[in-house]
Amino acid sequence: MPWPHYEVIAPEITGIATKGGNPLNNVVVYFNVNKPYSEKECKESLINTSTNTAGEFHFEAVKEFEATISVGDRFFGWAVCFEIDNKLVLGWGKSEVGYSYPNVELICELNNTERNTPNGSGRCYAKNV
Repeated sequence: MPWPHYEVIAPEITGIATKGGNPLNNVVVYFNVNKPYSEKECKESLINTSTNTAGEFHFEAVKEFEATISVGDRFFGWAVCFEIDNKLVLGWGKSEVGYSYPNVELICELNNTERNTPNGSGRCYAKNV
């Protein structure tokens, strides 16, 4: 890898959000990036969007400028959170070692209970992780 370069630290995210099977329209979605200690922590973020009438949302991959070559694997994480009834609710979070996946698809039913898997935590089902 040439240096300096840009390294992907969080994947491109496409998703759909529902509650009780109904699409969530105009709900604020936050993309928390570079969260190495807790993939379950939700905060308001400058990287945010809103769902459309079909409940769909999208985030571009996040890249970070690297002036040098990193030795060893990086440790980083990300989380997608929804603002529901003035509270932040975890959709999906993942802490990673190594390199970020290029893209992730999330299918989020926010009535689901939060679950932990080897591939991440939250109320969504994640593809491509």
